[in-house]
Amino acid sequence: MKQIQVNELTDVELNRAMIWLYPPSQPIRYTQYSDGTLKGYYHVDLQAAFYDYLSDWNLTMPLAVEHELYSNFFKDGGIARTIGHIFWAKNKNPLRAICEVLVMIKLEGMK
Repeated sequence: MKQIQVNELTDVELNRAMIWLYPPSQPIRYTQYSDGTLKGYYHVDLQAAFYDYLSDWNLTMPLAVEHELYSNFFKDGGIARTIGHIFWAKNKNPLRAICEVLVMIKLEGMK
């Protein structure tokens, strides 16, 4: 069986993994960016609206705190890691780095 390389997932694939592994507990709500576009998106096949874990700090950070992730944020990105550095990720989008680590944690727990 091929091992999944989380850092090779596209943003869409990683967000879908987050939705599958960490379904939002809050009621679905749409909030808008200043340009009028929606933070959430609508999946036609599933007939449901979801959050975007890669851009919504309010959705992702509670999971980071719950799983005791350490994050360093720099002007060119961020690094997220677990206690003891068992899992870590680096990306220009700090939320993506956090999501990568969260997916690795969940996948390890499924073994």
